[in-house]
Amino acid sequence: MRRVEVLVSGEDPRAAALVFKTLRVGFPTAPVRVWLNGVSQEVDDAVCDEAIDMDDAACDAQTENPLTIKDTSYKMSHGEWMGKVVREGDPVVFVDTDMIFTSRVEDWSFDTGLAGRLIPSFRCPFTKCLTQPRIHTSLLFVDPDRFKREYAATAFANAFTRFSPLVDLWRAAVIPPDHFYDTAALAYTLVGGTPLTPAQLDSYDHLNAGTWVNELAPTIHDADLKAFHELAYANPAAIRGCWRNQNDWYSRQGR
Repeated sequence: MRRVEVLVSGEDPRAAALVFKTLRVGFPTAPVRVWLNGVSQEVDDAVCDEAIDMDDAACDAQTENPLTIKDTSYKMSHGEWMGKVVREGDPVVFVDTDMIFTSRVEDWSFDTGLAGRLIPSFRCPFTKCLTQPRIHTSLLFVDPDRFKREYAATAFANAFTRFSPLVDLWRAAVIPPDHFYDTAALAYTLVGGTPLTPAQLDSYDHLNAGTWVNELAPTIHDADLKAFHELAYANPAAIRGCWRNQNDWYSRQGR
C-alpha cells in the first residue's frame, strides 16, 4: 500500500492543518507520515491535534495503518524532502497541507512513475519567469521503481561525468535566462507522467499557496485570493471545483 507523505511548513496553522480534516476521506486506510518542518509551536500544536483526531476517528473504520509524526532537525526545502522520501524506494503519495478531499483517491492506479494534476507552462508574475509544466506536488503519486526504469531509458541518465554533474530532479531551479522549474518539474520534464482526468480532479480541492498566500497575493495583484482562502476555511464546500478557475488563471498568464 502506498504511504501518504505530508510536509508541514508555513506560519498559518489553519493552512498547515487543513488537510487532516478530510485526509481520511481521500485515504481512509493508507499509512500517513507527517513531517513537521521547522514550524512554530502554534502550527505544531494545531497539526498534531488535527492529525491525532483524524486517526482516532479513522479507528472506527478499522484503519490499521499507523500515523507517524516526525520532527525534522532542520528546515528542508520541498524538493530536498521529496528527493529524500523517493530515495527510500517505497510507493508514496505526496499531499500538501492546503488540501480538501471530497472523495476517495487511495485506490487510483497508474502505469507511470509520476501521476497527478498537470500544470501547464505559464508566465509567472511572482517568479518573473516562464514556469515550466509539471505534475503538481499538491497530490503527486510516485512509484520509485517505475520512475527509475523510465529515468534509465533516457539519454540524460547516461550523461554524467565528473565534469557534468546531473541536476537534482526534485528541487526547484531557475535556468537562465528565465525558465523556472518548480518542485519536481525537472522530473516531469525528463520522464513525463499521467495527468489526472477532470473526474479525478473533482475528488479534491487545493487552495494554491495556502501556506504562503500573504507573500503571493500582493505580488500577483489578486486582492480576492486571501478572501478565497478565508472562504475555504469557513465553508470548504464553497470552493468545490476550484481547479477550473485556477486553470483559467494559468491560461490568462500567457507564455
